[in-house]
Formats: sequence, C-alpha cells, structure tokens
Amino acid sequence: MSDRYDADAYWPRLAGRRLNRRRLVQGGAAAAGVAALGLAGCSSNNNKRAATTAPAASTSAGTAAASATRAAASSSAATAAAAGTPGAAVLPTAQANLKTGGTIQGVIVGTANLDPVANTTYRSQWLAGFHYGRLFRFAAAADPQITLNRTPVPDLVQGYEVSPDGLTYTMKLRQGVNFQPPLSRALTSADVNASYQYFTGSAKNVNNGVYKPIVDSLTTPDDSTLVWKLKLPYAPFLNKLANPQYLWIMSKDAATDGKIDPSQQAIGVGPWIFAGATPTAFTWKKNPDYYLKGLPYADGAVLDIIPDSSTQEAQFQAGRIDVLGVQPADVDTMKKAVPKAHVDEYDPDGMSLLFFTNVSDASSPFKDVRVRQAASLAVDRQALIDAIYSGRGVWDNLINPGLGKWYLDPQGKEIGESAKWFKHDPQQAKQLIAAAGHADTQLKYIYPNNAYGDLYNATADAIRGMLADAGFRLQVVTVDYLKDWIDPAHGYAFQGLPPNSIGYALQTPFTDPDDFLTGMLTKDGNRNAEFVDDADLTALVKKQQVELDESKRLQEVYDVQRAHADKMYYPPIIYTKAYSFQQPWVQNFFVVDNYNFGTEQYANMSVNNK
Repeated sequence: MSDRYDADAYWPRLAGRRLNRRRLVQGGAAAAGVAALGLAGCSSNNNKRAATTAPAASTSAGTAAASATRAAASSSAATAAAAGTPGAAVLPTAQANLKTGGTIQGVIVGTANLDPVANTTYRSQWLAGFHYGRLFRFAAAADPQITLNRTPVPDLVQGYEVSPDGLTYTMKLRQGVNFQPPLSRALTSADVNASYQYFTGSAKNVNNGVYKPIVDSLTTPDDSTLVWKLKLPYAPFLNKLANPQYLWIMSKDAATDGKIDPSQQAIGVGPWIFAGATPTAFTWKKNPDYYLKGLPYADGAVLDIIPDSSTQEAQFQAGRIDVLGVQPADVDTMKKAVPKAHVDEYDPDGMSLLFFTNVSDASSPFKDVRVRQAASLAVDRQALIDAIYSGRGVWDNLINPGLGKWYLDPQGKEIGESAKWFKHDPQQAKQLIAAAGHADTQLKYIYPNNAYGDLYNATADAIRGMLADAGFRLQVVTVDYLKDWIDPAHGYAFQGLPPNSIGYALQTPFTDPDDFLTGMLTKDGNRNAEFVDDADLTALVKKQQVELDESKRLQEVYDVQRAHADKMYYPPIIYTKAYSFQQPWVQNFFVVDNYNFGTEQYANMSVNNK
C-alpha cells in the first residue's frame, strides 16, 4: 500500500475496526458523551509554516544501509524543489548502489475500473499511476520535505517556455518515450491532444470542466510540440497538469480512435506494464523501455486487494507487505510488532466537512448564514480527535494542513476574528438557529455508512449528536456510497442534497489551493454540491488565480479562507495524521501524498534487500 491518505482511500482501511471508545460517541444525545470525553481546551498553533510540509516524526530501527539510503536524496532535486520553483527540480535518476529485482507488495482495498477518465474514483487513479505518464509530475525524493512540497517538474515534457504575459505555454515532448507493447511506438503530440480531448469531452468524467475556464486552446504544430493558449494568466497551471486526477496521457488509439478500450487494456508509457487483474490483486511488471533508464528497481509490483485493516496489518507483520498506511489507533501496536520498521508521520492532504442543501435557494434553511455558522459551532473538533483518533488528528480549514503553507490554521493567530466560528459553542449555535427561525425545522442528516469504515461512521454519528445538542432537529439517513453518494449523474456528492439536509463528507485530495477554492466556491465549480453563488467570494478566488507572485498569492489564499470561515458554506471538520510503515528492507522510499505513487514512489523503491 502506498502511504497515501486521501479522502476516499484512508477510511476503507479502517473498516472492521472495533473502537475502544465508541460508546462515547454513539448515544442518542451527545451531551453525556461530550462530558465523558474530558475535553481539552483549544491550543493556539503558529501558522507560520515552512514552504514544505515536514513529517512530524520519522523513526527507524532498520539497517544502517537503509538509513543511509534514505538520507541520500538528490541534492539538485532537493535544492530546486525546496525553492518551490516549478520545473526547476529534476527527476530522480537510478542509483548504482541500490539493488534491483524483487517484487513490491502493496495493498488496495477493492477492485477498480482501469479507465481513469470514465471512472474518477481514487482506485482507478491509483492504477493509472503505474502504467500511464503525465506531462508534469511532482518532484519526489527520499526527503519527505521535497515530495510533500508538490513542486511540478517535467515528466513527459522535456522543456517549456512561458510568454511574458503568462498566456502561452510552449512545450517540447521528451524524446525516447515509447508506448508499451503491443503499440511499441513513440509518444507524439497527437497522443497528448487526444488524451486532452478525451478528458474534457467525456460525459462520465466529473472533472471534465476543470480546464474550461483556463484553457482557450491546445494545438500541436508538430509531433513533439504542444502550444497551450490560456484565457487568463493562471498561477497553478503546471500544478494542474501535474495533478494526477486530471490528465493522464494515453495513446490516441485508446483516447479517441476506438482501437483500444481503456477499460479493458492499459497501455501507457509509465514505469510499469499492466500484467493483469484477479479478484485478489492487480499486477504489473517492470517496463524495460522506460525513459528513465535503470528505473524501476523492482521487477514487478502487486497491489493485493485486502479490504480489512486488521488483515493488512497482520500481513505487514508477517513480512508479506512492504509498505502500509496504518491507522492512528494502531500505530503504537504496530511499532512494537515490527520494531525495525521505518515510520513516516505527516499531515496528509485530506479533509472532512459538512455540506448543505442548495444554499442559493430562497427556501433552503442554509441560505441563512446563521444556520451554517451554527453547524460549525456545534462541532467539538478536538473532542473528535481525542476520542476517535487517539489524539492523532488535525483541524481542517477549506485548505487542509496537507497543503503546507497554504493552510490557514483555524486555531492560529493569522486567521483573526474568523477563528470564532471554529470554536465549540452549542449555546451560541442554539441562539443563531432560533434567530434564523429554524429552531423547529426538521432536517435530514445524510452520510454513506457502507464506504469508509467504522471510524468514519463513528465520527459521523458523533457529529450528529453534537448537532442535535446544539438545537438541530435531525433525522438520520444513511445511504449507499456507489448508488446514492458518488454517482456523477445523481449522487449527493456531485448533484447536491435533497431539501433540508446536512451531509457529512470527505473531500478529494487536490494538489493546489485553487482546486478546492474554485471547485467548491464558484458557480460552475466541479465540487460545488451546494450551488454556492457568492460574488464576493468568487472575486477573491479569481484574484488568487491570476496572481503570479507566490508570496502575494499566499496571502490572497488566506483571504479566501478567512472570508469563507465567516460564511461557513462548508464547515471544515478534522482529519487524521498519516503514518506510513515500511519494512526494514525497503530502501529509497519516497513519501508521496498523491495518486501517482506508482510512478513517484514505487518506481524508486528498492526491495530486494532481505
């Protein structure tokens, strides 16, 4: 399993777990439970974070060789990536001192469709990261501070130029990049253009509109040249191309010509060749013609389908899994069980939140800001962290802590007066509900109880109790994840909730603040399930999009978070810290916190060291 902790992937790994303190959050009313939690006062954290997101802890009792290898990150990549200069960092190169051979054993919690465009769930994106490539990827190295900085670096692009006005990007494709058999031919600009047309034109792709407000045209003057014309300067354009949810590069045979069915065949240019799928595993073999010569180090990679976290942990303890993300409550136990394992702890790119019935509809209770503010005040975030996550969690904002410097700490000084809406104050919540005229309004509280496992369900139920204690009259409605929640055509997560409803959800782990801000807060956003249409917030969002000075843009992203906190369209809740366990024989492990771990992480791992 990769160390990925994302909005869809973390929670399934918790399925089947028995919670030691579950009774604290399962009562009919939360008052007794909250009292029993022994609530801690909110502490104030310094929000002046470094440009990188460093892990909170990194420990190992492994071999000296493994420790030495971990410290030996590429100095050129480290310098450039830490500087945060897009395109300045270099790709990892093969190291002669690392052993080749062996098979990487990882975990996925369920099966998935091979086509990452028609099926945008995290599992399909995970698979794509093994066999497909991207125009850009994120810089990766053994130093977690580099990889978690999410600096775009050219992948299938050899080099690029940007016009002085920021509206034209001219890119040259890398030479020597070939499609895997049976295509066995060079990548051309026609393949890129076809992939872009497939991505933006597929009705099944819920992300098909993300380039529409940004890109005016993509042209291909010759086989190796791409020319992007933008509608406006867009600061995170390279990040958008590197984001492994948006544009996997397929062959035109699969993307537009109909010669290959991408749901049945996965033929790309990535480091791994897809070998097949069974009900129990996905399997790849090393691509001997990969353009980064000497990579991957391993001969193959396997993602075993293991839904249950206790089984995953047992397999890791038995040495049958090389890398595993471990839930917070089990970290200490696992450290004792596998004392020589290396453990990376960090803030993942993840967020949980409340969302509401159409906030632009005059008949919706949630058009009134006081009702939304009351929902945020009802939630005791620290109580949730202490009771359900053993104290190993973080407070979310609309930009989560996993995005490092872009995160505005709800408990920090820089958020200013807006911090008051994150505090737990059920009495003020009751007053706001009454003042808005909704003290007697019956509401539905909706969440999927068959998707993310016991900890998600326990958190959802605890929040339900807190909302009830704060004066919300709730009827609990649990729904089917696939049929009712994430279906692009009518799922609540995309098409909105029924009248008079509150939902508890997990958000997709995007790689740039604008994906959250534009997606959730603008009228045509691809994650705007509330139909937010707020002119003031839209203006702030648009302002940070076009600011090319990163230090100025950072302050503008903070401005959006402050403004949103006052209006609480999507009250952010909490998320877990991430814990990545690696066996002592794993060398050159790169912490990767996005869907492209098949390329950015597995291709760089050496496991033949037992």
